[in-house]
Amino acid sequence: TPGTTLSETSTPGTTLSETSTPGTTLSETSTPGTTLSETSTPGTTLSETSTPSSTDLLSTTESEISTVSSGSGEPTSESECPPLQEGQFTLVCPTGFRRHPKYCNLFYQCTVSPTNFDIKTLVLSCTNGTIYDEARIQCLPPDEASPCKGSVAERRLLRRLADGSIPPVEVNSKRTLCPREGYYPYEADCQRFYKCKEISKGKLQGTLYQCPEGYSYWDVSRRCERSSKIPSCPRGPARRLWRPTMAPIEMDELGNR
Repeated sequence: TPGTTLSETSTPGTTLSETSTPGTTLSETSTPGTTLSETSTPGTTLSETSTPSSTDLLSTTESEISTVSSGSGEPTSESECPPLQEGQFTLVCPTGFRRHPKYCNLFYQCTVSPTNFDIKTLVLSCTNGTIYDEARIQCLPPDEASPCKGSVAERRLLRRLADGSIPPVEVNSKRTLCPREGYYPYEADCQRFYKCKEISKGKLQGTLYQCPEGYSYWDVSRRCERSSKIPSCPRGPARRLWRPTMAPIEMDELGNR
């Protein structure tokens, strides 16, 4: 009847059908999914207030999250490296062979143990005035290699590096270390070898590995075999004293135990 005030609250999925007479004031509050059908005569005032839907809230949240990571692969402020101090530089880990960020005649590898997450960084050194070419995985004369944007580590620096720690592994070969996927001998001894893996179409990555104690790399089988079964080592004594290095130890491709 005239002067009546109707206040109605409905839950999601409710269908509301309301008929009022003149002078009726209808105040309606509904949540998402409410269907409102209203028939009124002149003088009726309809007031409807709805709360944001869960879909709207989800869209808002996703929009806020997307501002943290653009998805472009560029680092955000949360993932950027801290400012470097004098003498510091950044290394990628884990990785196969990469040119040293400061010295072009050095290159390095960084491996992570799958069992104890131990991180090992091994530095290798090109010799005879060559620098490391990352694309060819090879030590080359400066005029044949990719441009050097850094400097060249002098012999005295390499000697200083060797004083209190494991010295850089010298690479005397001028041939590519990874001609194709597979295992290849390290030119200075039979304890270590190059493991070359295709990481993407047409792109190889090399890593220096070491045979476990009592094993040596054999060129014939292209894997680590028991040292007692190898007749001789063309790159030095097959039964030389074994000592651990910063190279990861091969435990998968081994000869009959």
